[in-house]
Amino acid sequence: MSFKKVAFPLVVGAITAIIYSEIKKESATDATLDSLPTSVTESVIQTTHVEHTASSVSKKEVPAATIKPTITVCEATVEGAILNNEQMSELDANDIKMRQVIADTLTLESEFTALITNQNDAETRIERTSQLSEKYPDNPLVSYELLSLCSNSEYTCSPELVTSTVQKDPNNGAAWLLSAIYHASNNDTKSAEAAIIEASKAPNFNDHWSDYSSTFSTAYKQAGAVEGVELDVLVMGYVAALSSPSYGALFKLCKQAPVDNTALLEACLTSGQLFADESSAQISRLIGSNIQKNVLTKLGHTDELARIVQARNEMFAINEQQSKALDLIWRNQALRGEWQAELIRNGEVKAAQFAIDEAIRMSNDPTIDECLTVN
Repeated sequence: MSFKKVAFPLVVGAITAIIYSEIKKESATDATLDSLPTSVTESVIQTTHVEHTASSVSKKEVPAATIKPTITVCEATVEGAILNNEQMSELDANDIKMRQVIADTLTLESEFTALITNQNDAETRIERTSQLSEKYPDNPLVSYELLSLCSNSEYTCSPELVTSTVQKDPNNGAAWLLSAIYHASNNDTKSAEAAIIEASKAPNFNDHWSDYSSTFSTAYKQAGAVEGVELDVLVMGYVAALSSPSYGALFKLCKQAPVDNTALLEACLTSGQLFADESSAQISRLIGSNIQKNVLTKLGHTDELARIVQARNEMFAINEQQSKALDLIWRNQALRGEWQAELIRNGEVKAAQFAIDEAIRMSNDPTIDECLTVN
């Protein structure tokens, strides 16, 4: 896997456009939700962001009453990049050298990173990840990666492998949902129902976003990389290149659940809430809201359904605000680095919140030129 292939797509326009298009694609089969407007009133954004913004700008003595949840954008076409072409070429060359060191280093972090960055077919990756899971049986990230691969490859993993793997992380609802996806994809409805019920009862929900990034970062440090924007660019590129689980089978299972299967419907509802409230990825949160919508529609709970519709509209509003926010953030090297670090450590959702909060703060500062690039 070439570093450039995974790093360059993470420009301002691309990352928000991809998220937006994926959200629209996921909603395409949801007639009820798509018939509703995707915009929300200014008060929704204000409720979400103003309190933080006011405290952020207090040092500039901007009166709280003047704080508005709006983001100004530069009308001029200004392109920016974390690194220039020469720096990117140098980083790409260094990446090749470091990946060779990583491939020869027998630590968990290096072995895992080498596994992820190698361009192997699904069956080979599953086999090698399974071997790594046997070597490090107590590592939840390795187990989660194996389950994620199995959920995306319907007939490569055995049911026994999936069962034994999820039992290594039994308190993680995200792991149980991957198991449910696998069984649903293989038309094993009984096992899928059992897994989704276990997911709804699990005390935690961890999709290991920060564990992936910290593992990649450690492996590169072991290979000689130093803290800084170059390392963050490498890590962000590989995290962004990770394949997301295919949630379609799980979505279909919950949508088609019989109305008299109370246990499954309740489990689907709880699992949808887990996705919507706990996932680090925006697309997963939308899927969670749509799962809840289907169950609530089937049960005729109109009041709760209205809440889900409002939550979905807020997701669209946040995504639109993020697109504007990154237009500002991308021109400020320090803030760009902070946003990048937030994305790596905590995922898309919290990174979007950070970008929006900072952009609102900047937009309310009369001394800031939104078209100025700050390096």
